[in-house]
Amino acid sequence: EQACDQRRSVELSDQDESCSSLPPATPANGTWLEQRLEEAVNEEKKQFAEERQTMRNDIKQLRKTIQDMMNENNTLPENEKLQLWEFNLDIEEHKRMEAKIEDEVARVRNEMELQIEAYCYEYDVIKRECWDSMKVKGRAIKAFHQEDEVKNYPMKERTQREMEELERVKTLRRIEQADLSIVEDESK
Repeated sequence: EQACDQRRSVELSDQDESCSSLPPATPANGTWLEQRLEEAVNEEKKQFAEERQTMRNDIKQLRKTIQDMMNENNTLPENEKLQLWEFNLDIEEHKRMEAKIEDEVARVRNEMELQIEAYCYEYDVIKRECWDSMKVKGRAIKAFHQEDEVKNYPMKERTQREMEELERVKTLRRIEQADLSIVEDESK
């Protein structure tokens, strides 16, 4: 963890002033407003160039000082070492970032809890429709030393209406068979 934090601090220190420079100038054939804006930016750059360079040098010096302190801290015995967060100079920003991260964690946790609840609901619906409602549960018998398997078919419990329809169809079939047997007897 310390190596990772140290690597981050080195990466940050390697950044030069190019990351804070203004966007590239507009093309020479830009609008009148763009040309005036470019002239104003160039004038401002010239006017404050020395102050900007002084500030950059001061920031580089502070960075180097803090890195030297961190490197020295790494060489100290464990009981004398400072924690990496103790080198943080902007405590308010650090607290703001922690609060932002905690809010993001809470948001993701809520989303995941909602997703889990949705999965549980789907599970209950599927179980109720495909397992609990079955009068005959789907099963299989497997042979011990062979690949053979015998399965039964799961059957839902039939409603009263379905049972009445089944009886009606059975009665019709019996009548059909009786009629067929009479016709066959007469034809002989």
